Amino acid sequence: MHELVAASNRVKPPDGFSARQPVKFIPVILVNVFMLLWLFVGSLNALSEDLTFIEFDNMTLKCPLVALNASINWTGRNGEHLHTGQNFSKSSINRTMSGIYKCRNSSSSEHSFNVTVQYSSHLITKPGLPVIFNGAEGEISSKTTNFTFGQKIEISCQIYGVPPVSEVVWFFGNISILNDSCSNISEYKHGTIPVENFAAHVKLLHTDGDYRFNQEFESLQSVHVKSKTWINSEKPENQSKNRYNNIVAYDHSRVILSLTENEPDSHYINGNYVDSFKKVNAYIATQGPMANTIKDFWRMVWEQNCTVVVMITNIIEKGRHKCAMYWPSKQAKSEAHGPLRVTYLDEEAFAHYTLRRFEVKPVEHSTHYSQDATEDEVKPMIVCQYHFTGWPDHGAPDHGCEYPALDFIFKSSAASQEGAGPIIVHCSAGVGRSGAYIVIHSMMKRMIEMRDVNIFDFVAQIRQQRNHLVQEECQYIFVHDALLHFIESGFQLSIPIDELKDHVQKLRKNCSSTSGLEVEFEDLSAIQVRYYNLKQAKRGCNLAKNRSIDYIPADSSRVELYPRPREEGSDYINATYLAGFWKSEAYIATQYPLAETTDDFWRMVWQENCRSLIMLLSKAEMEEGFYHRYLPPLNETTRFGDYEVTADSEATRGDILITELRMVSIKDPSEYRNIQHFHFLHWPEDGNPWSGQTILQLICKVDSWEREVRLNAKPFEVIGPVVVHCNYGVGRTGAYCLLHTMYHQIEREKSVSIYQIARLYNHQRPRCVSTLGQYEFCYDTLVEYIEADCSLHLV
Repeated sequence: MHELVAASNRVKPPDGFSARQPVKFIPVILVNVFMLLWLFVGSLNALSEDLTFIEFDNMTLKCPLVALNASINWTGRNGEHLHTGQNFSKSSINRTMSGIYKCRNSSSSEHSFNVTVQYSSHLITKPGLPVIFNGAEGEISSKTTNFTFGQKIEISCQIYGVPPVSEVVWFFGNISILNDSCSNISEYKHGTIPVENFAAHVKLLHTDGDYRFNQEFESLQSVHVKSKTWINSEKPENQSKNRYNNIVAYDHSRVILSLTENEPDSHYINGNYVDSFKKVNAYIATQGPMANTIKDFWRMVWEQNCTVVVMITNIIEKGRHKCAMYWPSKQAKSEAHGPLRVTYLDEEAFAHYTLRRFEVKPVEHSTHYSQDATEDEVKPMIVCQYHFTGWPDHGAPDHGCEYPALDFIFKSSAASQEGAGPIIVHCSAGVGRSGAYIVIHSMMKRMIEMRDVNIFDFVAQIRQQRNHLVQEECQYIFVHDALLHFIESGFQLSIPIDELKDHVQKLRKNCSSTSGLEVEFEDLSAIQVRYYNLKQAKRGCNLAKNRSIDYIPADSSRVELYPRPREEGSDYINATYLAGFWKSEAYIATQYPLAETTDDFWRMVWQENCRSLIMLLSKAEMEEGFYHRYLPPLNETTRFGDYEVTADSEATRGDILITELRMVSIKDPSEYRNIQHFHFLHWPEDGNPWSGQTILQLICKVDSWEREVRLNAKPFEVIGPVVVHCNYGVGRTGAYCLLHTMYHQIEREKSVSIYQIARLYNHQRPRCVSTLGQYEFCYDTLVEYIEADCSLHLV
């Protein structure tokens, strides 16, 4: 049974007021609704007497304090003086008089009365049956109407003496659905959800195979755009400026460019202003520029004073051109586009996005743009382009990859300075991925300020400004999942290094019987990769290639070998790409090779052009003889399939044994690669190294070797991931990769995101960070490193 309730927002609905979900719940329309209950409940006070009166009745309060009549004073809800005397009476009371009333005597003693004035009535509904309003004395007009499945219901509230419109809140069950006028609620709105209730809300939407998400998203399609036109998009002279025929720019919200000389249609660009939370025209959502609209795009940047451009597409996706390369390359340096010149300044590539900076200014002797005549020359603009590379067209990032998107949104939006123009957001069409970015960023701001979220209504609102925003259902789901992760992360995606020590101390404090650190690790351990993302490892032809079926790669992140003809499963190896700070495929986490998969191991090393191999099995484990040796003996050459590997030298540095390898392709002996194998000797299987600083020393040595490799690489050669393994490719492997990534984040950003990256790893490779001891070891190692002013004693 669901109740639809109109109430004042000065009070909360009572705790016992809940909604029992029917088997087939349709959250968009008021189907299976059984009650309309007008309820106004006064604030509760543990020290007060609770009194309830019916609206328009008479009220008499008697003070129990013993004193002379003239010594007793009554005060109202706001502390105002109401009456002197033992009894306080009021006739024809209404619900606005609910609240705390106090009587005092001449001393400091006092007594409180908690007065509730209430009125209620009922709404009974069943699919296909009449909607019946049972009113009394004309407070809610009696009304009967028929409705069917999928039809909107119009509900009007005509309660006499209702509080001001700004204080009216409607409730569906115990969830606020609308903060609006008491009258003319034309349809059910999904409304505002407190952050503390959002997890349960998202869990409900995910049930039954995301059935409720589907119903909610489909209902957005019925949100009609009233009185909106797109005449300019349909003009023949402008149609060539639209990337897609069905993606138009509404006339009322479109960006209008200044006219250029002899071009009467030069005012048009397929882009619209879009609002954010408490900010009008915060964004410009636009399509990815085409070859014939690049100059218009940069004119928009200049005229709207846009210093941040967010790009959420690749130039080519699935073999199709999705966006023109509208910026100058590092080699070209500078390009003129119409009246403007764009100059490349620099770029920085991170794991999931690239940051580029450009200088934009009018071309010399241009008369189209001018500044104050008193200034000698026009000041250039510095424009930052944030290019996210991991969001597929008509799709969303993989489940569990919410952090990279949130981190990108947070950093790109923060780059927009005070006084700058809107943030330009574009994908290919400028509606799907762009809309998801806008919704996530806007709701992040709302959650931080208001502690609540309203996704459905916000999407419906911004679709009035640009059509099809948040185009796909999977994008709508991702918006919810990303915002839920933001809430569960305490609105904090990274921790500044000067706050890490205090943060760890707080994590170690027990909440009841469990510490915060244990809670974090329990969340990591609870991650379940969906069954359809683990199919390849469980195929019959691949089962024997796994050391344990408990430690296998997710299909979405696994390394795929080049398949051999007529050999089923020849593309499989138990290995996973893991993200680092600088590269999305920074590491390959893999198991210690089996005797029958050693050739595949070296095939992977060659295919991926890996130059660093890290082995985390202890010296004691290797001496037990359980693991066969996959390296050739010193100064000898061993053949592995189509490749020969030679061990040229060995050297021990502290806890690290470094072997210099030379790998040659038998098919082309002229091609060879130098590889270093790093064996960390003292990390026991069920424990931690004697000092975390020894792992950081290993990281420094690997980084030094990788820099040397890149320095000597051939032109356009791409150096592959660092291969990391222990026995099963989880636990020690995950901890190492986590520390290596945090080491780079500290170096670049002076912050750490330990939990976020560990969570990402456990989605990419199940149980990658697998023990509480190793997870705690990562925190302690970084705290020790930061306490030492981020310095190491290298050996």
